[in-house]
Amino acid sequence: MNIDDQLYDIVAKEIRAESLVEGLYTRAFAEADGDKDKAKARYIKLRVQQLRQEYDIRVKQAKAEHEASIRAERVKQAEESKSDWEKMYGDWDESSGEPVVKDDLMTVFIVVGAFVMICVIAIWIAEHL
Repeated sequence: MNIDDQLYDIVAKEIRAESLVEGLYTRAFAEADGDKDKAKARYIKLRVQQLRQEYDIRVKQAKAEHEASIRAERVKQAEESKSDWEKMYGDWDESSGEPVVKDDLMTVFIVVGAFVMICVIAIWIAEHL
């Protein structure tokens, strides 16, 4: 059952329970020039329209809350990533939102590169002796 059918069901139950929205029924009655049957039909259309607008607002609110929740989670993850990087390497560029590679990290790369070269030279010497 689609949403419009559900809204018509709600209005039908309201009519059976004689729990009409008075101001809306008065408007429908006036627009129907006092014809009770036309007023009832007009009321149904107006009430379904009203319920549909309320439904659409609630859907938009739920969607906005969901999107805000997703944004908050992304911010939290970014902050955690930032924190992890700062713990490991100690710096974060606030203006760009990117990690900063410090000289200490470059030193690690140079030492590892030098170690690899020493290993290669040692292997070459061992093979040629």
